[in-house]
Amino acid sequence: MVRDARLALRPVDRLLLAYVAFATIVVVTRGGLVATGTLWVVVLYALVAALILLVTASACGAKKPMEQTAYKSKTILSVLRDMDNYYEQKDLDSFMSDVSLSYRGREAFAKSLAAVFSKYDTIHFNVQYSKMIILIEQTRQMKVTFTWDAEWTAAGGTSVKDGGRVALVFEPGDFKLISIDGKNPFLAQPGQTPGAGKSDQQKIPH
Repeated sequence: MVRDARLALRPVDRLLLAYVAFATIVVVTRGGLVATGTLWVVVLYALVAALILLVTASACGAKKPMEQTAYKSKTILSVLRDMDNYYEQKDLDSFMSDVSLSYRGREAFAKSLAAVFSKYDTIHFNVQYSKMIILIEQTRQMKVTFTWDAEWTAAGGTSVKDGGRVALVFEPGDFKLISIDGKNPFLAQPGQTPGAGKSDQQKIPH
């Protein structure tokens, strides 16, 4: 969702209106040399031409925010896929490169991830893109809400499964993860299963 209220006239709109006024003045000042019927035809022509240009300019102006939204959505999906791959590959440095320096508790988050990567041999992390919601506002943070499930398997064959729904919040400029709304999906929590109640969940700082 993009909110971009523009109540004032844009420069192109002012230019078009100025053109109409100028054309009208020129025709009127020469009215003594032009028949009355011809005068109104010329004025009407100038108004129609200006209206066509104005509608075209407005359509182009409306298209730009839509293109920006599409670009941001595509970039967010690309970043999310990268984080997914880095996480499964247990590539801590690459994963943290997508986490903003302003992320609250960033250092503790990195240490917790390192512990998860050290404890488990394999990680399978699945994002359900079909149930994803992307909220984008101009000059504001972008929020991606999705359903996920994961399985962490240790060397001895024991595994931990978990899942749920979470919202990741990204910065608008560099598309870095700035915060997580909900349970942190990247921290394995032993003893939990998908859909566990809040009373059974461990509180993880994020």
